[in-house]
Amino acid sequence: MHVLLVHQYFLDDQQGGGARWNEMARIWVGMGHQVTVLAGDRHYMAHSARRPRAGCWQKSRTNDGVLVWWCRAMRPKPGLLGRLLEYLSFMFTGSWAGLFLARDRYDLVVCTSPPLLVGLVGLLIGRVKRLPMVFEVRDLWPESAMETGVLTNKWMVRWALWLEKVLYQSAHSVVVLTPAFKRILSSEKGVPLHKLICIPNGANFALADLVSEAGEKHRTMLRSELGISERFVIVYLGAHGEANYLEGILEVAHILLQTPVLFLLIGDGARKEALQLEAKKRNLTNILFLNPCPRQKALAYVRASDMGLSILQKVPVFGTIYSNKTFDYLSCRTPVLMAIDGLSRELIEKANAGVYVDAKNPLDIASKIRHCMQEPELLKKWGESGYRYAKLNFDREVLTQLFLDHLKSIIRKENHIKPN
Repeated sequence: MHVLLVHQYFLDDQQGGGARWNEMARIWVGMGHQVTVLAGDRHYMAHSARRPRAGCWQKSRTNDGVLVWWCRAMRPKPGLLGRLLEYLSFMFTGSWAGLFLARDRYDLVVCTSPPLLVGLVGLLIGRVKRLPMVFEVRDLWPESAMETGVLTNKWMVRWALWLEKVLYQSAHSVVVLTPAFKRILSSEKGVPLHKLICIPNGANFALADLVSEAGEKHRTMLRSELGISERFVIVYLGAHGEANYLEGILEVAHILLQTPVLFLLIGDGARKEALQLEAKKRNLTNILFLNPCPRQKALAYVRASDMGLSILQKVPVFGTIYSNKTFDYLSCRTPVLMAIDGLSRELIEKANAGVYVDAKNPLDIASKIRHCMQEPELLKKWGESGYRYAKLNFDREVLTQLFLDHLKSIIRKENHIKPN
C-alpha cells in the first residue's frame, strides 16, 4: 500500500512537537508499506523555515524511510490574516507538488487538519488522480478558532463552515480523534455515521519505556544539569500559543514563588516571547523555559519531572478533546495536573492518574500543587495507574494497526487492490 499524506506540519527528523503521523508513518514503512508526505517547510510552533530554502520544493527521506516533499509556505505575520496567507501558500505549493512532482502510484490520499485548507489539497489531488480521500479531524475547526477569539469575521466564519461541509461530503471517510468529535460531526454537522471512525491519539510506549529504563541515575543527572535537583518540577510540553493559556501558570508561579515548585515549560509558539518577558518582569525565578527538542529528550524531561501539566483556555470546544501531551505524561508514569475540563478530565479520573484543577483559578491550582507535594506515595500511585490505563487503551502501535486496517478496507471497496 502507498499512502499520500497531506500534513502541513509533519515533523522533520529530530524536531519536537506532535508526532502522531511521524510515528504512524514510521510503523507502516517498517511493515513494508510506503508513505509519501506533502509538508510545509515551517514548524507549527516556531514558524521558522526548517530547511535551507532552495526553490519552492525540496525532496528528502526521513531516517525512518518516509519520503517527504517540503513545500514552501509564507512566514506568517501576526494575526489571522498572516496565518491565512501561510495556509494559502501551502495550499498552492502542496497542490503543485501532489499533482506534478509526486508521480508515484498511490492507493489513497490522507489529509490531516487543521489547517482546514489541507483538505482542498487532498480533494484536488484525489479528483485528478482518482484516489479516495480520507479526511482526519485532529481539532474542531473553525469552532476552536471562534471560541478562542482568533476567528471573528462573520464572512470568514461562513466560508470556513462551508469549506468544512464540502470536505466532509467529499471524503470517503472522516477520522476523528475523540468520541465527542464523532458525536458532534454526526449530530450537528450531518456526517453519516458510516463515514466516521474514531482513532484517538496515543503514546509511543516503546520509546517511553526506553527512556524509563535509563533509571533513576539518569533522572537525577538530568535534573542536576538543569539545576533543579531540589525542586518539585511540573513540566509542560507543547505549544505556547493563544489557546494554551500559559498566562494562567504565571499567576500560579507568582503564588508559589517561595516554595520548591518549578515550572518547566518546553516548546515554542506565538506567545512564548511575551511569556518570557512577563516572567522576567515579575522576577518569576520558578519558571524555566526550554526550546523544543527531539521526542526522546522531551520524554526524558517528562520522566525527570514530578508532574505533567495539561492546560488550555476554558472554552467549550476544548472539552471535546484529548490533550495530546497527556499521553506522553502517562507513558512516562508522570502524574498529571489536568487543567482542561471535559474529556481530558474524564480520562485522568478514569485512569486515576492525577488531579483536575480549574485553569481560571490560580489559587485552586496552587492549593492542589501544595497538597501533591506532600503526597509522594499518591503521586507514585497515580503514575503507575495512568501508565497501565494508557497502555491498555492508547498504545500507538495498536492504534496505528487500526488505522491501517481502516485504510485497507477503503482501498478494497474502491477496487484499487484485492483483499489478501
